[in-house]
Amino acid sequence: MEMAARVDREDIALIEAVRRGDRRAFEKLYGRFAGPVFSLALRITRDRLDADDVTLETLWQVWNGAGRYDASRGGLATWILMIARSRALDCVRARRSGVKPSDCAELELLEIAAPDDPERDAALGERAAAVRRACEALPAEQRIVIELAYWEGLSHSEIAARLRQSLGTVKTRTRLGLLKLQHALRAELAPHADLERVA
Repeated sequence: MEMAARVDREDIALIEAVRRGDRRAFEKLYGRFAGPVFSLALRITRDRLDADDVTLETLWQVWNGAGRYDASRGGLATWILMIARSRALDCVRARRSGVKPSDCAELELLEIAAPDDPERDAALGERAAAVRRACEALPAEQRIVIELAYWEGLSHSEIAARLRQSLGTVKTRTRLGLLKLQHALRAELAPHADLERVA
């Protein structure tokens, strides 16, 4: 009981720090929960690339919605895994209907290796390098809106006000930038996923 209480206090402190925009706290949260989220997503989607997408989108939602976590309704892990389950089911439904799942390339910008897993560390290191190259290759106007959305957590409306651009322009640039990122990252991930399936 004492151990559970200590862990709960640690989780609450962690999510509170994430809510305040603490990137180091989010890196710690990512390292702790990315593995379980990916495992659940893989069981539901039965596809490694979809599971990757679900993992990134789930943790992106946690980053943006940390303030919605209510400890009185359950533990942090339960909350995060419920989000992951919902995202994974959405992904499966979208795939069946022929509709592409929503973009979740945002979290690729914060790929953090899980601790004590050298293979995953190496794989995520390679992916992080790919993300940096993909971001650098984006046109400046697309890169800026994505960075504002990710690093500062601004909404489309807030970005439009900050940059003095129309809301439509911001949405279009964000969408185009994320599509380019997603395409570049999928191109690099796909060969590895095929090899893993064969193995």
